[in-house]
Amino acid sequence: MKKLLGVLSLAAIFTFNLFGQEINRFDEDFVKENTSTTTYNEWTGSYAPSEINTASQIMDIGRRLGKGISYQEKVQNDPNPYNKGNPAYKYSSARIYGKTKRGADLLLIGSTATVDTIKCLKMIIRGYLETAFSYNPEEAKILAEKICYWNTNNFENLEYFDSVFESDIKKVFEGRYKRIGLSSSYQEWKESILIIPHEFTAPAVSGSDSYTELSDSAINETPSVYEDMNNETETSGSSSYESEESVKPSYQEAAPVREPVKIATRKSPISSTVILISVLGLLVIAGLVIIFIKLLK
Repeated sequence: MKKLLGVLSLAAIFTFNLFGQEINRFDEDFVKENTSTTTYNEWTGSYAPSEINTASQIMDIGRRLGKGISYQEKVQNDPNPYNKGNPAYKYSSARIYGKTKRGADLLLIGSTATVDTIKCLKMIIRGYLETAFSYNPEEAKILAEKICYWNTNNFENLEYFDSVFESDIKKVFEGRYKRIGLSSSYQEWKESILIIPHEFTAPAVSGSDSYTELSDSAINETPSVYEDMNNETETSGSSSYESEESVKPSYQEAAPVREPVKIATRKSPISSTVILISVLGLLVIAGLVIIFIKLLK
């Protein structure tokens, strides 16, 4: 009897955990409803041939960052997904889970970053949304623009960020940034953190309360797929781009990488797959209850 009750308890916990893992995701409505269009002061000069990349190359910066976060969360069950990028801290990402306030995904534009046009910055964010949140390219393109506007509308509004988001958004890249949000001038983009807000729901993952102890040696580099993604050499710049046809013959697209497990759908905190699995779990529990009742008789 004790064993049967133990099985029932484990099945119930498993079922509820499935629901819990699907919350705290990008809140696109929150961004759309709190955003106004803005204009940007961008670099207008010319670029050397070595500084010009294709749109695909630029979006791959974001895609690699997003894949790392998704892999750590869904495959490794890491409570603090964190991708320092390659080269390290040129462009980086992290995922902060909500506890008492909103969580967020963070994109760090590091001190060595070369992005200086809003078009290219949107491409990086677009690539990130595709792999970190499973958006299709068309949706990601629209939302990347909204995210830029939202971050500019709230640029350096520290009081607002403190009141709405978990304090860890300030800690995870401590010492590597000077600004939160996106300036309207490209000259202030380096050493900035962009915020991608999560839906405000009950916490899904209980991670550590602080990121202040993170260091290069302390960051757990993940094996196999994640290493392949991070070790892919980034091309020289992301300041400008041309069509795919303009790429030098020596350039080769990165070898395909096995996709990590995709994360939840966006607007609904519970995906249809999880609902199906959870229903099956409940059916298992019901079956065990029936068996238990028959045994009592």
